[in-house]
This record gives sequence, C-alpha cells and structure tokens, in this order.
Amino acid sequence: MKKRIFMLLTFIIIIILIKQYNIYYFFSFENISELKLYIKSFGIMAPCVFILMFALATVLFVPGLPITVLSGILFGAFWGTVYVVIGSTIGVSLAFFIGRYIGREFVKKMAGKNERMSRLDNYIKEQGNTILIISRLVPLFPFNLQNYVYGITDIKFGTYFWYSLIFMVPGTFIYTCFGALAYSSMTMDKIIIYSSFLLIGLCTLIILPKKFFNLKAEMVNNNK
Repeated sequence: MKKRIFMLLTFIIIIILIKQYNIYYFFSFENISELKLYIKSFGIMAPCVFILMFALATVLFVPGLPITVLSGILFGAFWGTVYVVIGSTIGVSLAFFIGRYIGREFVKKMAGKNERMSRLDNYIKEQGNTILIISRLVPLFPFNLQNYVYGITDIKFGTYFWYSLIFMVPGTFIYTCFGALAYSSMTMDKIIIYSSFLLIGLCTLIILPKKFFNLKAEMVNNNK
C-alpha cells in the first residue's frame, strides 16, 4: 500500500512539474523546428533518443501528434513509422502497468472528467477487444489517457500489447507521411496528390471502424 501511494504521489508531482515548466510547449508544433535540431544533434543516437522521448511523452500525457509528424520529417515515412511504433508501444505498456498498479479508483477519477473516456471504459467491459482495435485505429480518442484506462480493465496485457502495436501502425504511417511530405523535394503538384491520398486514408480510418463497431453492436442487440 505504501509503495502504491508513493508511486501515485510521484506521478502527480511529475505531471505538476511538466505543467509548471511548460514541457508541453517543447513537444508542440510551434516548437517543432527547435525539437528537430535537438534530436538531430544526437547524431547516430538520434533514433534511440527519439524512441525514449516518445515513450516518456506517452506516459506523461504529452500530445504525440507533433512528435509523430516530426518523426516523418527526421527519418522519413518508413523509419519514422518504425520508431514511433516502438516508442509508443513502450509508452503504452508502461502506462498500462501504471494504471493497473495504482488501481482503478485513481484512473477512474481521471477518466470521469472526460466523457469520451468514460464511454470507452464502459465499452471495454461490454465489447472487449473490439473497442481496443477501434480506439487504436481511430485517431479521435484521447490516446494517452486511454492507456491508463485499459490498465484498470480485465483485459490481458498480451492482447493489449499486440493489438496496440499492430493497429497503431496505419494511423502512425499516415501522420509520418505528412511529415515526410512537408520537407520533401517533390513538386507542389505531387505533394497535393499524395496529401489527398493520405487525407482519404485518414478519413477511412475514422469512418470505417466506427461503422463496423455500430454494425456489430446492432447485431448483438438483435440477437438478444
């Protein structure tokens, strides 16, 4: 019990310090040029630094979209996706264990402040793995907080780990492609064409999984 309280207090202090020293700005789109120079300064170790940075950002509720786009700028679409997936998988795993170790009550209070996360918690109980797949594919759910919510459910870590790793790839690839395009030497016509395909892919990720989920929910209700 003492270890759990100590861990909880430490975690709260870290979050306060992050807000106090405006760490969120460091990982924001406004600061992306400086962040790019900072990571590149590590030379051959830049990918390792980036992966570690992304993992910590995931645990500490730092928005991951700017860093994901930056990965495409720094490493290209392919390797950018690889590094983001590795970093985010480490981060979501750590958040999962923190949520499971600290306990349901603390994370439930955090989720209770967000209506979508409260619905997500209920859906997990009712729909199991389906909502895990959808929440990883659809880039609308609050990504960082949902990792803690999964930790307080009955879902097995193995299922959570592999589903997270696999189904985060499509959205990650789209965002890193946007980053790679932003700093590419392509003509404007090609950039517009490729960006259009990426937007279509992003819309598909948002619409189709939700449609599938609604259809499955209707089938379940009709069978009751």
